[in-house]
Amino acid sequence: MQKIITLLLILFIAISCETNESGNTADKDSFMRLYGDSYLDEGQKVLQTHDGGYLLIGSMADENELSDMYVLKTNSTGDITWHVTVGDSLNDYGSSFCISVDQSVLVAGTTTLVTNNNTNALVAKISSNGNVLWENNYGSTNNEQIKDVIETSDGGYMLTGYTNAAGQHDIFLIKISATGDSLWSKTYGGSELDEAHSICHSHNGGYILFGSSESFIEPGQASTNMLVLEVNANGVPIDRSTFGGELDDFGRAACKTSDGYIFTGTTNSFGTGESDIFVVKTTTNTHDIEWSKAFGGTETEKGNSIVQQMDGNIMVAGETDSYGNGSNDVYLISINDQGNLIMERTYGSTAAEWANFLTQTSDGGFIFTGASSHGENSMITLIKVDKDLEQH
Repeated sequence: MQKIITLLLILFIAISCETNESGNTADKDSFMRLYGDSYLDEGQKVLQTHDGGYLLIGSMADENELSDMYVLKTNSTGDITWHVTVGDSLNDYGSSFCISVDQSVLVAGTTTLVTNNNTNALVAKISSNGNVLWENNYGSTNNEQIKDVIETSDGGYMLTGYTNAAGQHDIFLIKISATGDSLWSKTYGGSELDEAHSICHSHNGGYILFGSSESFIEPGQASTNMLVLEVNANGVPIDRSTFGGELDDFGRAACKTSDGYIFTGTTNSFGTGESDIFVVKTTTNTHDIEWSKAFGGTETEKGNSIVQQMDGNIMVAGETDSYGNGSNDVYLISINDQGNLIMERTYGSTAAEWANFLTQTSDGGFIFTGASSHGENSMITLIKVDKDLEQH
């Protein structure tokens, strides 16, 4: 490891969102914040807003261990500007969001239905100052879970995840209008388990859905592979490709680049450890792999988020059991456009920490969110680092 950075996290001291108390440091180019109470709380996605602050989505539990979708807006140093919960009396989870031109926010996740305990897609539109404008559920009598959402060229939204049909998962894709009307939905998959965890725009005017599949196996691959499904603007399948080896491999995040796509997830087939971060770079034709690389140590690593940097390099965020200070630590790796490692960093304490999502900020640094867990409790983490992945 080139450098190990230790964050001294003071965990589970009833940090209150209502009183805006949170973790330390107030430098604009680096800070660390904790949000939540002494229950199960976790951040899933963060983006920088037009005013230099940050918007975060995740889940926050109460004393009855029931979760709500949780949306949090901060200023440039992580101090809370507003926060709102979305959901009913059972478990609801936030997964992803989009920020529109008018700075309103479309948040998406999963809700548990009071009537039968099934799950459906949960979507809400929130104004720039935190008012819920509308809230809708989408789904069927099966169980649907939403993992990602993007805005479409007509001002609507495309949501993806998976649906439980006949005891297995199929990829689920739903198109809604700007006002939340359901326009159409589609499922994709075979006889086994198929899931989508990420969606991005394709180079052909449609969408790339990325996740994992047990149904589509190529020669030399095992029971679970990374799956890329390309569909057109109306959800009609165009192409399908898989990445993987002789053991199980799982897809988590996809990103469109100027000349193709980059994908990340977790591999058991390649690398040196029990599992490693796996990164695949393709041309605009996802069958045309430019390179694929595994990163990690002798234990367990997972790749959860990927972004192309302003300079063309690639940043991956996830978690590591091989390096760092605790049972699990945040793991960031920076690689060039040929897949060669530039730098790697870990962030964590003696507890377990992980990053679910990372994005680059306007100053060239990075911000990521996830959780810090101790025993049966976890808190939302929001960590900002500079362009060299340093904390000051």
